[in-house]
Order: sequence, then C-alpha cells, then structure tokens
Amino acid sequence: MRFVIVGLGLACALAHAQIQRPAFEVTSVKPHKSGSGYAALSCSNGRFISRGAPLTNTIEWAYDLPFHQFIEMEERVPRWVAEEAFDIEATGGGPVPESQCRLMLQSLLAERFKMAVHRDTKEGRVYELVMARGGHKLQRVTDRDKGLGVYITENGRLGEYAPGVEPARGLTLPQLARKLSLMTSRVPVHDNTGLEGMYKINLRFSTRSGVSADSDPDLLTAVQQQLGLRLEEHKGPVEMFVVDRISRPDAD
Repeated sequence: MRFVIVGLGLACALAHAQIQRPAFEVTSVKPHKSGSGYAALSCSNGRFISRGAPLTNTIEWAYDLPFHQFIEMEERVPRWVAEEAFDIEATGGGPVPESQCRLMLQSLLAERFKMAVHRDTKEGRVYELVMARGGHKLQRVTDRDKGLGVYITENGRLGEYAPGVEPARGLTLPQLARKLSLMTSRVPVHDNTGLEGMYKINLRFSTRSGVSADSDPDLLTAVQQQLGLRLEEHKGPVEMFVVDRISRPDAD
C-alpha cells in the first residue's frame, strides 16, 4: 500500500510540474502566406519568432530533438505537420534563458496545437564517441580565438551557417557528438571521451563509393585519422520522441 501511495504522490507531483510549465503572455499563430517572407526560429529577450518554418521544425526546436528523434517524429506525424508552415510570435514578461524559452514554446504548442507527447525507449544501434589509441588530435579553443573554428566537409562540400547565426569558434564534445549524429544514418552518437571545454574541429569525409568516390575517407575513418577519436558501435537504449496528439490551431 505504501508503494501505491508513493507512486500516486509522484504522479501528482509530475502533473503539477507540467501544469506549472512557464508560458508566454501573448501569442500569435497564423498560417504562413506565400511571399510574406521568412524568419528563422529565434528567441531573444523573451520573444519567440518563427516565420515560414514547417511546424516540425518548431517542435524540433521546442524539445531540442537530436536528429534521429526528429526524423522519426517527422515520419510519424500527420503529413500537414511537416508540410504546412506557420507564422508564430510569442512574448513573455521579459528576457529568459533559451532553456526556459523552449519550455514556454512547449506550452504554446500544447495550448494552440493541442499537442501531447511522450518519450519512449527501444533497443537499437548507438555509437559511443571515445578516444582513439594514441589520444586525440584536437586543438582547444582559447579566448584569443575569434571567428569560425569548425570546418566539417562532406563529399567535398563545406557545411554552411544560416544567415544571422554567429560562426562557431569551436564545439564541445557533446556538441560534436550531436553533429556526428546528423551524419551516421540516424544512429545516435553519445560522447564518452571525458574531454571538457571547446575544441576546433576540422573534419573531411565522404559518403560516396565506387567511381564517383571523393579522395576523403568515410566518416568513421576520418574521425579516427583526423580527430584522434573513434566511433564504437553498440546495441543500447535509444530514446524516442512520440507525438500522441496534434491538431491545426484556431485562427487568432
């Protein structure tokens, strides 16, 4: 009986926490009209703006989804969620950190789109990012370093930064693992290097094979040769993000 009571108490506490999730004070949600311009997702001084982005992108930002969760979510939601764009503007009571802005956007999605979600876990392929034999080859970012310190070239093409986004001086290892997850055919990458701080990243790899192959090595080889790190494949728990319910918003 005591276990049941404790369990019920925990459930009530979680429900209360969800009710108390921070929210914007003023929100506007409208279908995006063709030709009305585009504004990348941003949250500054407690004000969130998204103009012309598919709703899936807004969900991705609100929940800070890694690539494999975003792709699976995009495949499972109703088609309109990935195809229809909305202009969303929301204002809070003042400046807030990005982490709280994400929570506020989650509240907006629940209120305006009647969105309900849960997380699940299944066994699947994962990569552990670890040190290669001989140690890493990374150069640590210092306060004197300015401008771009991240060069990741795939199939001869250097990744580009979105307009208005400040070039990265470097990446932490968890940030690098997250970027590598974009390149591993939806296999999540977890940092297990133990390295702290920010490092410059210069990585060139190819996904092509045969006659059209580039001179660059495949991703796993490039990570080991160029960064002094290694991607080890294992079976392990993979967290999934599941949208239980979502509907088009009422007009403002």
